[in-house]
Amino acid sequence: MVEWPREQHNCVASYERLARRGDVAIYRVTVPERATLSLVPDGCRWKVSELRGPCNQRVPPHTREAVRRWLAGGH
Repeated sequence: MVEWPREQHNCVASYERLARRGDVAIYRVTVPERATLSLVPDGCRWKVSELRGPCNQRVPPHTREAVRRWLAGGH
């Protein structure tokens, strides 16, 4: 997990303890562009907490839509 935060220039490595406890799930998004996705539990489901590009930049709408489709199972 150490390389991804360095490559993305973000602080996702600081979430490691939360991830180990199951309080957050972290994913690397590589298509349609590189981004970091964090999900948090919401009852019996998981919801998007953050979706950020390199240096914590906002991602464009097409990336948000691609992640939404992936989470919905629509690839």
